[in-house]
Amino acid sequence: MTPDQPQPTSLRDAPAVDKKSRKVYVLWAIALTLLLALGLFSWLVVVPVWQACRIAQKCSGMDLPGHTSPQEGVMALGGQERAARWLPVCRRLPDWMADSQVKIHSIQMLGYCGEAGARELGIILDGKNRHHRLVALEGMGTLGADVPEALSRVLVAVKDSDEGLRMNAVGILTRMETGDKRIAQAILLAAQDPSPAVRRNAIIGLFWMGSSSKQAVAALKQLRGDPDKSVGSAATEALQKIKAAQEKKK
Repeated sequence: MTPDQPQPTSLRDAPAVDKKSRKVYVLWAIALTLLLALGLFSWLVVVPVWQACRIAQKCSGMDLPGHTSPQEGVMALGGQERAARWLPVCRRLPDWMADSQVKIHSIQMLGYCGEAGARELGIILDGKNRHHRLVALEGMGTLGADVPEALSRVLVAVKDSDEGLRMNAVGILTRMETGDKRIAQAILLAAQDPSPAVRRNAIIGLFWMGSSSKQAVAALKQLRGDPDKSVGSAATEALQKIKAAQEKKK
């Protein structure tokens, strides 16, 4: 615009902005927005998941150089609630991003995440991956009877269709023994399980219930005549040990 040209007196008289320039500004705005969103996603999701998987890899539970305990790993992730939020993501990642050992360790660590961990372990127990279900059940055992959901899920596992899960559940309940009547009832039920392996595990629980439980002694006496010789022998041995313990008290 030259000095001789009339000056615009309103926006309507102003020269139009180049359409190409306007498109460039819009594209720049979109690109910056996408970059910002990508950065936020990386910071809020990718980094925590990477950190969880990295710590799970080190938490093998073995006292080796460079390894850490599950408890320390949970604290490093920011505590029980935060660890229980991100550890399950490791299990869902494809194998090329998180190998089987990392996934197993991430499940084991949930056993140190209190009630939040019990919720996630329950989801795994409801799944179809047998190996993961077995590890999740052990995690419930780690949480112990002090976490109500953990005890409830182990009690349910005694009736599971998977023999290995039932067998492990009986062993966990034996370790959990706190005088809870539901535990005693579950062990007595396991003594009648169709699997010899489950019945053998139940004998250990019946033995620890000992002479203080007439039902336990009665169940052991019945198991002496079990069709499986190993079960019958284990029951006989348990009764002998209970009798010897009683005689010592006299």
